[in-house]
Parts: sequence; C-alpha cells; structure tokens
Amino acid sequence: VKKMKKRYNFWVILIFIALIVLCIYYSENIKNAVITAIKISGNSIIPSLLPTMCIISIMINSGIIFSINKKLVPIVLFVLSQISGYPIGAKILNLAVKNEIVDKKCAQKLLPSMVCSGPAFVISFVGYSIFGSEEIGFRIYFSLILSNLLLFIALGGLKTEVKEIYTKTEFKKVILNSVYSSADSVFKISILFVFFYAFVKGFSFL
Repeated sequence: VKKMKKRYNFWVILIFIALIVLCIYYSENIKNAVITAIKISGNSIIPSLLPTMCIISIMINSGIIFSINKKLVPIVLFVLSQISGYPIGAKILNLAVKNEIVDKKCAQKLLPSMVCSGPAFVISFVGYSIFGSEEIGFRIYFSLILSNLLLFIALGGLKTEVKEIYTKTEFKKVILNSVYSSADSVFKISILFVFFYAFVKGFSFL
C-alpha cells in the first residue's frame, strides 16, 4: 500500500511539474486569458453580486429582518437567498444558527434550497454574456427559483421554527462588517472564475 501511495504521489508531482512547465511555455496565452477573465469579472460578476450582497448583509447583520413576525422569517430568508446570490443564502442560515434563531439541524436541512445564483449574475452574465440573450437568462433564473421553492416546501421550510429575535448591534460596525464580508466573498468568487477561465482558455490548444 505504501509503495502504491509513493508511486501515486510521484506521478501527481510529475503532472504538477508538467503543468508548471506548460504555464511558463504558454505564458502569453495564459496572460491573455487572465486579462480577459479579469475584464469579465469587473464588467459582470462584481457589479452583479457586490451591491446586492452588501445591502442584504446589512439587513441581516442589523437584525431588521428578524424583527418581523416569526412565521414570516423563514419565507423572508428564502426570498433573500434567491435574490442575493451565492453565498448569501448559506451566510443567512449560518448567522441564524449562531444567534440561536434557527436550529442547526433545521438549517442544514434547508441549506440546499437556499443556494441560488443572483438574478443580475444569471441574467446579465450567463444569459447575455454567454448565450447572448437576456431572455435565456430569465428562464434559467426562474427555473432555479422554482426548483428551490419546491425543495424549500418539501424540506419543511414553511414550518421552520424561529427561536428568538436577533439582537441589534452598532450600525457602523454592521455596515463595515457587511461590506467587508461581501467584498471577501465576491473576491473569492472572482479569483476562482479567473483561475478556471485562465486554465481552460490558456490550455485550450491542447
């Protein structure tokens, strides 16, 4: 078993070395791909995700959405997760669990239904930039919402018990923390996009 692992690791290392050599040899192709990916990210991904993420994060962190009728809280959380885009849905549930508003097991159960790409991203980037049609983007987005809604109902989202109301914090800290966390999330998404775009386009000649 140890010999097999050593052989496996040896070949994996060779593959990575080969990739590094290819990156150096075809650096011009990769450079152009990275520049293109950064432009796409700056023109579509960041503008479509960052503003919405910041606003909804402020709403969540300020606790305002937890001050409404407890029966409506799960529905509001679901709606926000669908219009805000990934990863706000997961952040909403995580915050609710941390503040003991929603049970951890319940949050884990509902998580699959609260992961959705934002409308601006799906419509403007996927629909218009990739397929050249905003109508296609709308169809994709509404199909995502419909499937998530059915999943949310099937998982008992409407019956989610809200334990307590979120405590408000200083508004300045709320704004700063919301902007920082949103920017961090968008940055990570953009970097992943740039990496995979550069990898695919840079080595498309192979």
